[in-house]
Amino acid sequence: RDTDRSRGLGDVYKRQSSDQEPENPDAEEMKEEVERRLAIAKDLYQEGTITKEEYEEKRKEILKEL
Repeated sequence: RDTDRSRGLGDVYKRQSSDQEPENPDAEEMKEEVERRLAIAKDLYQEGTITKEEYEEKRKEILKEL
């Protein structure tokens, strides 16, 4: 289960590779990326893969990138 958690968190919180992401994404792309990552984090929390504390910590990290 820890392996699944680590893999899930890594997928959620890593940035897209540079070949998939423009050098200067516009505001709409940034918004979509943040929304996508927040939704995945929420799903992981609701599935019980991560704790509430982990979810809240990652949510704050994601929002700081705005």
